[in-house]
Amino acid sequence: MPKEMPVPSSEPIALTFEQLKELLSTAQAAKTSSPELEVAIAGLKATMEATDKLQTEVGRTVRKSNATNQNISVFSYKADCEFCVEKKPHPDTELMGHPVPPLKFSVVEFPDKGWKVWPDQSSITEIDLMNAFTKSVTARNGDWKATIDHNANALLIQVPYRQIDDRTNTPPFTQVLMELLHGAASVDPMSLHDQVQALQKQIAELKAQREVVPA
Repeated sequence: MPKEMPVPSSEPIALTFEQLKELLSTAQAAKTSSPELEVAIAGLKATMEATDKLQTEVGRTVRKSNATNQNISVFSYKADCEFCVEKKPHPDTELMGHPVPPLKFSVVEFPDKGWKVWPDQSSITEIDLMNAFTKSVTARNGDWKATIDHNANALLIQVPYRQIDDRTNTPPFTQVLMELLHGAASVDPMSLHDQVQALQKQIAELKAQREVVPA
């Protein structure tokens, strides 16, 4: 029984730009020539020129991903960094955005809320505060807890969240971390004002001492 002849595919043959270049080079290197070959070579040249022009135009219009990414975002700014404040590249990375420190905990979560904290969605201040925990602590008469699970390398933060009043009165995440670490005075406006005044006084006294020291 005779075998059936394969039906030629009706789909066009697709060649990459590099394949077109190789085909043209092979055709031009042929020892024999004919009118048909010259026509084919001319067609290949025209196709390559059109393809190259199209690639150039597309390259001008398509935004290149991270072509000039300077790592600038709300998550890569540090208020006490002179390079961030003056909007200058950081010398160690040559990027405008501040280098983001790694989070030392594998997991940071609020078990009562079912929330996990993701490092790539945390500010540098938040990461620094989370990294500052070295032991389990409590605040607000034990209602707030930060527990370190050394086996899982996890920081578990528990803040009342069941009642409407709890959800309404819970401060931002940064303030929760600061109060757990340093106590209520660290987030109290009046206390912070007094601390700033005391620091400013100390700075003024240090400057005055330097001015009277002989060169």
